[in-house]
Amino acid sequence: MPIGSTSMSLPGLSGYDFSGIIDKMVQAYKLPENQLFDKQGRLQTKKTAWMDVNTSLLALDTAATALRSASTWTATQTVSSNTSILSVFGGTNSVQGTYSITVSSLAQAEAIATSVSTDTDIASVLDSVSTKMAAAGHSYTAAGDWDFTITNNGVAHNISVKSSSTTGGAPTLEDIRDSINNANAGVSATLALVDSVNKTYRLVLTNNTPGAANTLKFSDPNGLLQTGLGLQLTASTDGVPSVTYSPTNLISNDPSSPNYAGGITQQATDASLTVNGVPMTSTANTITSAISGATITLSTTGTASVTVAQDISVTKKAIQDFVDKYNSLQKLIKDNLSYDADNKQAGPLFGDSLLMGIQAKLRDVVGGNTIVNPTGPYKILYDVGIKTSDRDGTLTFDTAKFDKAMSDHPESVVNMFGAPYSGGTTPTDDLTDTMLVPNLHQGLGNYLHAYLNPLVKFQGTIDQHKTSLDTQIKDLKSQIQDFEDRASDYEERLKIKFASLESLLMNFNSQGTWLSNQLNAMTAKK
Repeated sequence: MPIGSTSMSLPGLSGYDFSGIIDKMVQAYKLPENQLFDKQGRLQTKKTAWMDVNTSLLALDTAATALRSASTWTATQTVSSNTSILSVFGGTNSVQGTYSITVSSLAQAEAIATSVSTDTDIASVLDSVSTKMAAAGHSYTAAGDWDFTITNNGVAHNISVKSSSTTGGAPTLEDIRDSINNANAGVSATLALVDSVNKTYRLVLTNNTPGAANTLKFSDPNGLLQTGLGLQLTASTDGVPSVTYSPTNLISNDPSSPNYAGGITQQATDASLTVNGVPMTSTANTITSAISGATITLSTTGTASVTVAQDISVTKKAIQDFVDKYNSLQKLIKDNLSYDADNKQAGPLFGDSLLMGIQAKLRDVVGGNTIVNPTGPYKILYDVGIKTSDRDGTLTFDTAKFDKAMSDHPESVVNMFGAPYSGGTTPTDDLTDTMLVPNLHQGLGNYLHAYLNPLVKFQGTIDQHKTSLDTQIKDLKSQIQDFEDRASDYEERLKIKFASLESLLMNFNSQGTWLSNQLNAMTAKK
């Protein structure tokens, strides 16, 4: 029980500061407990330091793993010579080379327009639509009398047309447009103002999917499409009517033209192109099959060249990231192992044999002359531009030397870092440091991963070390609590003893006062 929490207090009527004396005695008694607090603090500092080291080692392992990944070395850059004709996007598996592409035609979606209307209200255009429809045998008095069906890509979609008029009557072009768009038939319906002076409109239906095979077909049981909207439907081989296309029946906005009625405004076509002279067709203008691993988007007709080349900047960035992570880790290790002789201040992990071993191992593998590529001609990191400073052991990356090495012997450079290029190997995650042999761990990425993974993985070396520190901290916490309990008991005993002494002294003072009074009285009688 802490000081000041006991139930007994000393009034100090004897004139002595026994409370102060007890406080001093308890503080002296608890000096060993302070040492336990200090030890607990040092262990917690070590635990935090190891957590920081583990995080930095994980970052280095991640950077090393990137170096042994094929994608780091196979990244490509794709360039189009004329982006107004086509654009191109390449992935890591794009086949390098130069490709001449000629675009003859683009993929188009079929578009169909109705006859010209001088108003969006069908009735005002068709000279009393009800009378005309009735003459065609349609009364349009029951629900569904305005409905029709659009078949798109083999799927039939019923278009339920409702008139927005509160008094009934024929639907407007807006009603038909909205009904088509709400049916999710893969068709977009819009109203086109073809003559702003005379306020003439056409309802335009456009298939959302391009390609020659994607033509729209219609079932028109109520005659709305043909009689009401002027579409000329012709039965195809499967019996489902469609709007027939030919270059001579493209619609015209000239009332005197025989093609003034509704019809096809844009034919459904496939894209046509050649890649290095090889003809190809596509139902879409985005093509993934022309160049392996690349996506080409066509914009217009014409000829452009596409160059797919290795993107060495991705590789350099990965190497620089590794260098930065290594330097950051070495600085962290150095700070933790440091000792300031002037101030007699040690780092959190000063003298730690495990950390000193990690520091020495990394310096030997990365900063030394360890052969990480036994197949040559490049065997050590210095050969490909990674240099070690003699002053502090930090790394620098000489990109010019790296570029020359890649130009002269790319296979050897890739194998140097452990990527699977002509013989590079990749270890499994459960390898241990005892298995680090050149023939098995070719390449820096493989070599380091096999060493670092047992250190940083769950229940690995550092995790076990941290668990040991946790156990010690928990044990010290228990010892401190026990000491607190003993100190409280000691304080209680002291208070009881000094309370008795306080009472005894108070009695002595009372007796002394009585004797003094008696002597004074006897003297007065004489």
